[in-house]
Formats: sequence, structure tokens, C-alpha cells
Amino acid sequence: MRTDIPIPILVILTMFGALGLGVVVVLYGTILRNRWGINLEPVSCPRCGTLPPHTREPRTVRQAMWGGWTCTTCGTEVDKWGQEIASVAPRRSAKAKEQTHISLKKKLVIISAAIYFCLTLFFDWMRPTSGGLPSTWDGILFQAGAAILETALFTALLYIALVHLARKVRNSTRGRESNQNLGQ
Repeated sequence: MRTDIPIPILVILTMFGALGLGVVVVLYGTILRNRWGINLEPVSCPRCGTLPPHTREPRTVRQAMWGGWTCTTCGTEVDKWGQEIASVAPRRSAKAKEQTHISLKKKLVIISAAIYFCLTLFFDWMRPTSGGLPSTWDGILFQAGAAILETALFTALLYIALVHLARKVRNSTRGRESNQNLGQ
């Protein structure tokens, strides 16, 4: 006995399956306190007890991906659970830190663009009115070209938004720091 499951139902089941797997991994990581978990408790530097800054600026790729921060007082690298991470890299200059920020921003934009492009094609081909994957190469190339244009527009808007938000956060952080310095 064969049962045919419609493609939209399969897509929904696959998406919920992947989402469920992600929830299980995050819960498991939270219980074991590994990099996949989420920490909602406040932490401080294990060496000097300094609290992390309100706006986290990752200095390494590891901090950007998995959380954590670098203590502003003693320079200790701390993970999101408040445990010291053995730093193998020597201290870097301000120029190197800026290069890291630029590199992280570029990676974020490129990864977002690639995901957006793939999702655009996927949803174009899975749309009930489109009939699925085009039957000719011309149709495939046309849809891929349209997806490239959409992705270029999305990437440009994302980059503009990121630059605007980064300036806004940087300015508010500087304002807060100057107010704290005046109060001392």
C-alpha cells in the first residue's frame, strides 16, 4: 500500500524536523554548558571579577560564533559561561582589532547573501503556482538570474543596515563611556 505525501507537507515536515533537531542540540548544550548552549546567567571575569560590557564586541571569530568576551581590565578571554579560555594568540593592536571587525562583517554579509540566494531559489521552485523546477535550461537560468538580482538587492540593504547599526551602537557606547568618565 503506497501513500503519496504532497511535496509542501514534506517540506514542512523537513523544516520542523530540522528545527526540532536544533532545539535538542541547544538544550543539550545548555545542560552540558558547551558552545551550543545558551547562558542566561550573568558572568564576570574569572581573574579580576570585572563584568562584561553591555554591548559585546567580539574580538575573535570564536567569540563572534560561540559567545564570550575579552575582559577590558586584564585582557582575559572569557567564554559565555564565565570560564577562562586559554589564549594562544599574542595581544593585537587596535588596527588588527579593526581588521577583525571588518573581516567578521564581510563574512556575515557573504554568508547571509548565500543563505538568501539558496532560500530564494528553493521557495521559487517549491511555490505551488510555479510547478516546481523549470523544465528547460532557459527557465532555470532565468530564475537563477532573478534570484541573483534579489540577493544583490538584499545584500546591499543588509550592508547599509549593518553599517548604520554599527555606527549607532558605537556612538551610544562612546556616549555612555564619556558620561561614566564625567561621573568619576
